[in-house]
Amino acid sequence: MLFRTRTLAALLLLTMAVLPSTVTARIDVTTLEYRIIQLTNVERQRFNLRPLQQNNALTRAARGHSEEMLQLDYFSHESPTPGRRTMDERLVLAGCTDHHVGENIARYDGYSPDDAVRQVVQDWMNSPGHRKNILHASYNAIGIGVAYDNRSIYITQDFSTH
Repeated sequence: MLFRTRTLAALLLLTMAVLPSTVTARIDVTTLEYRIIQLTNVERQRFNLRPLQQNNALTRAARGHSEEMLQLDYFSHESPTPGRRTMDERLVLAGCTDHHVGENIARYDGYSPDDAVRQVVQDWMNSPGHRKNILHASYNAIGIGVAYDNRSIYITQDFSTH
């Protein structure tokens, strides 16, 4: 009986050690978004640019775009939904009236949300157009939107001169 108890205890410990890596826990998107802002600002500071400040309207627009891309299974700066087709339309719906704006998007399949967050800013910095948005000196506001399911994670990064 003692052998069986020890074996069951060892099996339980082994199962508990394996479960966190095989089961995707739901992670708060606000935390993920904040980490992307931090990583973006690290890159800006490397080039002596002032940090971007989180903006609620930009966040609403970015999150809405990421959620829509996830739900409708597309990946584009242009939405198929009338009234939300362009970034400008999405920003107006979110309450942002800034005119000098930019947007980066990313999609990762098969990544955990944590891994995608660690990877996305690096990938954007390795892409000339995305890098230009991140290092645009006149931008001072940012909004990040993250949406994910068990298959894909979508990230939208909106910038403005606010």
